[in-house]
Amino acid sequence: MESAADRWRFAARVEWFRHGYARKAIAIVAAMPVELAPLLGKMQSQQVDGVDLFELPKAMVAIGGIGEKHARRAAEVVIEHAQPWLLVSRPGRCDLP
Repeated sequence: MESAADRWRFAARVEWFRHGYARKAIAIVAAMPVELAPLLGKMQSQQVDGVDLFELPKAMVAIGGIGEKHARRAAEVVIEHAQPWLLVSRPGRCDLP
């Protein structure tokens, strides 16, 4: 007999795969592909709402462009598609004393 928890897990899996992506543990947001070149290599991206998404085995990378507006949009897109447990983004500008 199927429990309510099993039905919920199945519904969640269907939702995760609805967009063509599996849920990922980690999402990484960066402005430019060169920032993550060693990680991405020659991988092909898929563009979603102006954001380049790279799917790795346990993570998804979103390249959104320079600026706060682009970083925010990249984070929104990658969260929507990957539903990560952890979102990692490096600061664009660090002013050190």
